[in-house]
Amino acid sequence: MSGDMPPFLYRCPNTGYRVQGFFAVEDVSDPDNYEPVPCMICQQVHLVNAATGAVLGEEARRVKLFALCRAGQKIPAAALKGKSSLAG
Repeated sequence: MSGDMPPFLYRCPNTGYRVQGFFAVEDVSDPDNYEPVPCMICQQVHLVNAATGAVLGEEARRVKLFALCRAGQKIPAAALKGKSSLAG
């Protein structure tokens, strides 16, 4: 590994903050590759797509929030910040 890996940004699914991270792999071109990245904000490990910066599971959370909104259900503030799981 050359150590010249540029930093990238991803959104922490627990806090909603944008976080700078680094990958330990050199080939980040595979769109199906998710790498474990320690989060400096929430102190947990997230699986981040090496090619896009997308966090595994974040899209599913957004889909659930959208479905709740369309159904007219009240959404807890913590769920909007990503601090609680949403029951399917």
